[in-house]
Amino acid sequence: MTQAAKEDQPNNTAIWLNRLRTAELPVMSQVMKDLNALLNNPQSSAREVAGVIKRDASLTARVLKVANSVIHLGSSRETVSLIQAVVKLGVRGIKSLCISVILLESLLNRPHIQSRLTFCLTRAFHAAVQAGNLHRQDDNVSFDEEIFIAALLLHLGEMLFWSCPQPEVVLMGKRMEEEGLDISEVAAQLDVDFNALSLSVAEEWQLGGVVLKAMSHADESDVKVKAVLLGDQVSEALMQGWQSPAFRHAVSKVAAMRDISEQEAFDVIRQGADQAAKMAGFFAADEICSLMQAQKAAIEGFLVGSSAQGEGDDSVQEDPDKDASDQAKQEGQASAEHAMQPDLQQQMVVLDRLWLMIERQSDVNGIFNMMVDGMHHSIGMERVAIAITNPMRSNIVAKYIRGDGCDHWRKEFSFSVSQPEDNILAYCIHKNEPIWVCEDYTPSLMHLLTSEIQKVIGDVREFVAAPVYSKDKPIALLYADRAKSGANIDESQFQSFCRFAQQASAGLNILAA
Repeated sequence: MTQAAKEDQPNNTAIWLNRLRTAELPVMSQVMKDLNALLNNPQSSAREVAGVIKRDASLTARVLKVANSVIHLGSSRETVSLIQAVVKLGVRGIKSLCISVILLESLLNRPHIQSRLTFCLTRAFHAAVQAGNLHRQDDNVSFDEEIFIAALLLHLGEMLFWSCPQPEVVLMGKRMEEEGLDISEVAAQLDVDFNALSLSVAEEWQLGGVVLKAMSHADESDVKVKAVLLGDQVSEALMQGWQSPAFRHAVSKVAAMRDISEQEAFDVIRQGADQAAKMAGFFAADEICSLMQAQKAAIEGFLVGSSAQGEGDDSVQEDPDKDASDQAKQEGQASAEHAMQPDLQQQMVVLDRLWLMIERQSDVNGIFNMMVDGMHHSIGMERVAIAITNPMRSNIVAKYIRGDGCDHWRKEFSFSVSQPEDNILAYCIHKNEPIWVCEDYTPSLMHLLTSEIQKVIGDVREFVAAPVYSKDKPIALLYADRAKSGANIDESQFQSFCRFAQQASAGLNILAA
């Protein structure tokens, strides 16, 4: 830190920085000091840097594990050596990664972790992956590990603060948990500037690069800094919940930054949330992984379509008469001239509610009823069916249906699936992957759209289907189309449909375990 910067530093930040230095906090090892020396020498080689890290066998193993997992968030699938990791990440990047590993291991291994520290660590993993994905944008752009590390350490000062065992810190942690005290109130009452504290620690540890720019907001026009700051906003919104106004705002900002639809932006964020949970596992942050999994099941108060059949009862039984009544209502509400539109907010609720039902070991009938409602209402599919396989896996029969004019499917939607050449639905099951059937995407499969199937679904030349497997056995087939309006199925709807199929297979495997 320059002398001028030290003179400008607020006294309260300097005081808290001294407290952190004297507290039982992570001590940067000799490895860090040697890496700093190499960082200041432009002639240093990757082999020299790797040699310094190798002095600590435990650190070497952990850094390699995390480096490979971070690098694999990009397109690479090859395992890299320590020297290759240094070359790819650079000396500054590998040093920041070493600090991240040492820091997080120290924080996670403390005897008593405050709830706010757990919150900060969870937010850090979310921010790191989201920022990396935001900058990457597509498969043609490599995943920037420097951005990942910068977002991971963005709130370094607050993480260190909450790991401090001083009585006033412990007391404030309890007040946040019990009284709902806001972080800004904590900062005001203890006279601490968390952003300034983060910046001071980062300068003292000579982190440099993107992390310093992001902490100081020095150049918000820099695309890397923008990715880090927006990734942090997304992570903050995720911690507030999938239904929060902050999350909806974050989805809009991601859509604007990447020039994509809000549905596609939601897909990017959700994929990143899953990646973040895996990444926490690579850092051995088991408690954080558990919290991230719990977030998936955190949304209550779900009400959609005919699934609202009694408060608190997840076991929804099949009711053909009610199905017919629901369809009559839908016919009165829908217009043939206007296609049903996807509802991003409702989709988030349905997917999280499904996960909650799975965790509660709910009845399969309830899960499948929830799924057909979700695909119908939240994805905008006008006719939906879940067809169940018979014990011999030779036939499927529609058991759960939603939509206009398909009440006869319960009796007539019955097809052989013994061999893949039987029909296009049999092909889907044997191929064990979703298909988007239309002349443009599957011209070579249109001959499998048999007259028997067309007799049931009508003159429909575009639909989606996906198998549901449990322990390598086909259990069901999902079918959906937009027959009433004749509107085309778009890419985001197909991806959402695939996600429902994946959730169904994952849920059945959990229930069967």
